Amino acid sequence: MGTRTKEKETARDHDTFVGQVQDRAHLGSRGAAETATRATLETLAERVPAGLAVNRVAQRAGEDTPRAAHEARCVMEVVGEAAQGSLTDKIRQSLDDELASSLFAGSTGSA
Repeated sequence: MGTRTKEKETARDHDTFVGQVQDRAHLGSRGAAETATRATLETLAERVPAGLAVNRVAQRAGEDTPRAAHEARCVMEVVGEAAQGSLTDKIRQSLDDELASSLFAGSTGSA
């Protein structure tokens, strides 16, 4: 497979991922979905304590805390589907129980 083909596939995968986040989180634009995704994944990478994680996502995304929590759950749901669960299992195991329960409640979850 050529480099151009791989680039097109990567762009298509990214577009699909962002579109799914946008749809599930009921966001008005792709930019908002990209912001929610970036805010969620950057916060996870920092290994912020559970009590601060959603606040950090909210701050980064420019959203209120309940909205940011919903967006983060949507992001993690799409990540789980894209990785077919293997990556999300590792992420879940690396988080404390409170944060894992919140982030992996799904797009319709109330955690």
